Amino acid sequence: MNLNNVLKRLGLDEKERKVYLALLSLGQGTIKEIASESGQKRPHVYNILEDLAAKNLVSKSPDAKRITYFAEHPQKLLKEISKTRNAVKSVLPDLVSLYGVHEARPRVRLLEGIKGIEQAYDEALAYDRIDMCGSLQNVKKNFGKIIDQVSKKTKKNQQAHIRELLTRDSVGVNYAQTTIRENHKIRFLPQKFDFPIDCFIYGNSVVLFSLTDHVFALIIESQDISKALGTFFELAWLSGEE
Repeated sequence: MNLNNVLKRLGLDEKERKVYLALLSLGQGTIKEIASESGQKRPHVYNILEDLAAKNLVSKSPDAKRITYFAEHPQKLLKEISKTRNAVKSVLPDLVSLYGVHEARPRVRLLEGIKGIEQAYDEALAYDRIDMCGSLQNVKKNFGKIIDQVSKKTKKNQQAHIRELLTRDSVGVNYAQTTIRENHKIRFLPQKFDFPIDCFIYGNSVVLFSLTDHVFALIIESQDISKALGTFFELAWLSGEE
């Protein structure tokens, strides 16, 4: 990843990044030297350095004639990230309790297009337990790459427990024959059943995929809805054929 992008993700704005990288290159320097190296105006550089000092990325050593600034060792970035992470962990219970106030009300998101489908798949595959139901025929026809991506991700995450209920067609059968993993179970629905949409159930969420004319993923975050559809899945799983 680009160095500038990493520093941006760490919360440094464009001017802070330029000054910080300039000071790293110099090792140490006065405001005049840093301004010249970074291409920033001297009056602004002072304020930027003070902001970087507040973030523990810069220190200064005053002497009788001038103030010299030093860039802290880049290892300090990891320490600051660790501090932030620990701070978030300490208040996480409070944040979760605030989030839980609205849990009774379902949260619904509509993700459209190929990127939306891929995002929904990525979110689902981050969970350790997923139940899936649908037809791979539509997926293969319109999004062949997704099947390959799912196979790679599920094989990589050996701890994930996945159950799939598929329509019995050539795509589904071939997929089942090449997907052999202890924690990945596949059963087939009787041929009389057809699924125009796919459904994923994981955590407190349900995702409905439309992969034909209007391509979208509808994500519903609701414990009650997830539990209810999970019950229907269990009934269907019991009648599924291996």
